[in-house]
Amino acid sequence: MDELKVSLCRPSQICEGVSVWEWSGSALDEGNEASRWFTNYLGKLSRLVCFNEESETRHVDPNYASGFRVMFSDGYPFLVASQESLDSLNERRQEPVPINWFRPKYVSVSTTLVHLRLGNKYKWRFFELHLTN
Repeated sequence: MDELKVSLCRPSQICEGVSVWEWSGSALDEGNEASRWFTNYLGKLSRLVCFNEESETRHVDPNYASGFRVMFSDGYPFLVASQESLDSLNERRQEPVPINWFRPKYVSVSTTLVHLRLGNKYKWRFFELHLTN
């Protein structure tokens, strides 16, 4: 497959009718070359777009993270997953899945930092991240 190069400059074209989950609006269109590339790769008509912060807003559900906005992510500014949760899930599956299936921004390897069990729900007031080498 041919290599696709996308400019880092702000696109000038607008694409209307873009939808992600429950949100719909306009986005900045990366152009016909990118459209052809993705259409060929996916086998259906596609456009590569980026979020237009100047004209669009997508708020996070205030029941979970009041006052935050997102762009084209699933609905929250970041996703935290724990290695322990992935290990627990994979123990129940015939074929294990990698952590990148869940597209987390942060992965906890310490159960003292984040303790997530399948089926339990926690409402966090804050999250503290300590980076180590």
